[in-house]
Amino acid sequence: MSLFKKKIVSKEIDFEETIFDFIVKKKEEKKREKESRIEIPIQEVKKVEFLFVFLIFILFFQILNIQFLKASYFKDLEKKQSSILKKIEAKRGLIFDRNFIPLVENKTSFNLILNKELFSKFPQEETIDKISKLLGIEKEEVKNKIEKSSELKIELFKNLDQKRVILVESEKKYFPFLEIRESDERFYPQGKYFSHLLGYLNQISSEEWEEKKGIYDLSDKVGIEGVEKEFEELLRKKKGFLRIEKNVKGEVLGTETISASQPGKNIVLTIDSKIQKKLGEIMEKQLENLGLKKGAAVFLNVKTGEVLSLISFPSYDNNAFSRGEKEEIKRIFEDKNSPLFNRALKGQYPIGSVIKPFLALASLQEKLIDEKTTIDDWPGYISIPHRYLPDVFYQYRDWKIHGLVNVRKAIAESCNIFFYAVGGGWQNIQGLGPTRIEKYLSLFGFGEKTGIEYSDEKSGFIPTPSWKKEKLKQGWWDGDTYLLSIGQGYFQATPLQVAVAVSTIANEGKLLKPHLLKEIRDPKDDSLIEESKSEIKREINIENQYFKVVKEGMRWAVTGENSPSASAYSLFPLPVAAKTGTAEVMGKNYYDIWVATLAPYDNPEVVLVVMIEESPTLSVVALPIVREFFDWYFQNGFSF
Repeated sequence: MSLFKKKIVSKEIDFEETIFDFIVKKKEEKKREKESRIEIPIQEVKKVEFLFVFLIFILFFQILNIQFLKASYFKDLEKKQSSILKKIEAKRGLIFDRNFIPLVENKTSFNLILNKELFSKFPQEETIDKISKLLGIEKEEVKNKIEKSSELKIELFKNLDQKRVILVESEKKYFPFLEIRESDERFYPQGKYFSHLLGYLNQISSEEWEEKKGIYDLSDKVGIEGVEKEFEELLRKKKGFLRIEKNVKGEVLGTETISASQPGKNIVLTIDSKIQKKLGEIMEKQLENLGLKKGAAVFLNVKTGEVLSLISFPSYDNNAFSRGEKEEIKRIFEDKNSPLFNRALKGQYPIGSVIKPFLALASLQEKLIDEKTTIDDWPGYISIPHRYLPDVFYQYRDWKIHGLVNVRKAIAESCNIFFYAVGGGWQNIQGLGPTRIEKYLSLFGFGEKTGIEYSDEKSGFIPTPSWKKEKLKQGWWDGDTYLLSIGQGYFQATPLQVAVAVSTIANEGKLLKPHLLKEIRDPKDDSLIEESKSEIKREINIENQYFKVVKEGMRWAVTGENSPSASAYSLFPLPVAAKTGTAEVMGKNYYDIWVATLAPYDNPEVVLVVMIEESPTLSVVALPIVREFFDWYFQNGFSF
C-alpha cells in the first residue's frame, strides 16, 4: 500500500481549442515544406524547353520524309512483297477409239507434298512419328521417302483418300510443311487388253527434265510407253501463269494473266475398241487353255494401213501406275514373262512357213517356176552332199509326204520340199539363192521398221552371207538357204511386219505404212485439226497374176481344194484365205506358232496375224483363236 496517493485532476477539453491547434499545426507543416524546397535556376528551365521543341521537330521531319520523300520507295517495297506468280493448270489431252469411245479419262486426285525447307525447322524424329500417326502409315516408310529424295518438295503420298485429306487439312496448323496438291491422274477404263497399246504416265526423269526445262516441271508426268509416249507432244498440257498483287494486309489489289494455260489436244485412234476387247478375250482364253502366257495379234485394214487392233500377252494393269500401287508395279517389273514387253511391235521371231507365199511370188516373178510347175516330194526329204566331203549328205525333211505338188498346193499344204527347191535349188529348179531371197523379202518390208508411230518398234532381221561372215566368222552353207526358205534359222520378224507384208499380198503389191493416229481434235470445241491419210511406202513390181495365184493357194489352205492336207482347213467355211507357220526356236525345245489370215477372200479388207510364243507342242494352237474371232466378226457385220 502506497504511503502517498496521486490526485487525478479531471479537465474537460474544449472543441474550439482542438480545431485551433489543428490549424496551427498545418501552417507549421507548410512552412517547413516550403523551406525544404530547392530552387531551380531559370537557365535550366529554358534548356529543357529547347530540347523538347527539338525532339518535336525531328519527329515532324521523319513523318514528312516517310510521307513524301520516301513514298515511292515504300510503294515499290510493298509491290515487291505482295506480287506472286501462280500456276494455272490445264488438262492432258484425251484419247478415243475410231468410234469416239474414250480410252482414257482425267480423274482428280489428291497428293501429299512435303516441303523439306519448312520441315527442317521441326524436330525430325518426333515430327516423322506424328506424320506416321496422322496418316496411319509406317514410320519407316515416311522416313525413307524423306531421306531418299533430293528434291525440295517431295510427293510424299499419292491418291490420298477423302478421310486423309480431311485429316491433313484439319491439322494444317500443326503441320505447315504439308500441302495437299490437287492433280489429274490418268484412268484407263477399257482394261488390260489396251495396256500395251496405250502405255502409261510416270514422273519425268531428271535427265529428260534437264533437256526440256522450259516445257516441263520436275514434278510433271510424261508418257512412258505406247500412245501416251509416242503422242506426248500432242497430248501434253501447257501451264499458264497468273500474277497476283496483294497489299500488306493480304488483300488482292489486282491480277494479270502472264500466259494462258492450254489443254493438250485430243486424239482419235484407228483402233476399234470392240474388236480390241474381243480379240483380247479370245486370245487370253486360248492361252489359259493351253497353259501358255505369251503371244501377240495384229489386225490391219489392208486398204488404208489403219491398225484396228494391237494385242500383246501377258498384259498388265496400267492403272497401277496411275494409282501408285507399289506392290503391283513391283510384281509387273519382276514378272519373268515380261508383261511390259510389247510383242506385237518389239518381239522378233522366226515366222516359219508364213514366209512361203513371199518366196512363191519371188520365184514366179523371176520365172524360176510357173503356176503349173510340179515337184514330187517323195520320199519326204532331200539329201544335199557336203560341199567338200561328197560322201557326207545332209537331209532336209518335210513334215509329211505330199506327192506331186504345184505352187498353190505347196502353199495350201505348207510343203517344205517345194520351197527348199525354189529357195535353195533342187533337181531341175535353180533356186533363188540368199541374195534374191533377201531382195524380195526386203521389198515386202522385212528387215526394216514399218514406220508405225512407235519409235522403239523393231526391224526384224534377214540373214545374208556377208552378215554371217562378218558377225559369226562363218561361211554361208546351202543349209542356211534351205532354212531361210522355210522361215527358220536366223531370220526374224515382228507380228506387225508380217501383217503389213500379208496386207501387201491382199492389195497386190501396194506396201502401206501402218498407222494408229486417225484424227487430231481441238479439246475446246471438238473441231477437227488434222486427219491422217494413207501412205503407200512403195509399189512392188510383181505381176498381178502372180498375186492371184498366191492368194488362191492361201484360199486352198482353208477350203482344202486339191489339198487334202490343207493347213488351215479348220477355218472352213469362213470366207477367208490363210497361211499357217510353225517355227522351231533355235537351241530350244519349243515353237512359235503363226496364222496369217486375209478376209474376206474375194475382196480383202483386213488382215489378222496371230502368234503364240513358246508352244511346247505342234498341236493346233493359234487356229482356234482365228476361227472364233472371225465367226464373231462376220456375225456382227463389220466392214472396213
